[in-house]
Amino acid sequence: MKLILCLLFVSLKVFAAEVTAEKIVQGYDVIWSMAQLNDNQIIFTTRKGKFYLLDLATNKVQAVSANVKILAQGQGGLLSIVPHPDFAT
Repeated sequence: MKLILCLLFVSLKVFAAEVTAEKIVQGYDVIWSMAQLNDNQIIFTTRKGKFYLLDLATNKVQAVSANVKILAQGQGGLLSIVPHPDFAT
């Protein structure tokens, strides 16, 4: 067991990379899920069921109309969003 943990630690150390974070948007309800649509657009959702489209070139956010009823209570709410495999980018 010690050998496996040691190898895991060494593997993580070798593949570790520096990660930076940059705040792009703020002021939205709890952002719950994000999916990259193409090189310049990300769609994101909030826990309460709102959809937004973020343009990465301009950092502008546009609300997307969606007829979805969500019950956000306790740990429940709108879960992950994933583009359809045939989504045209």
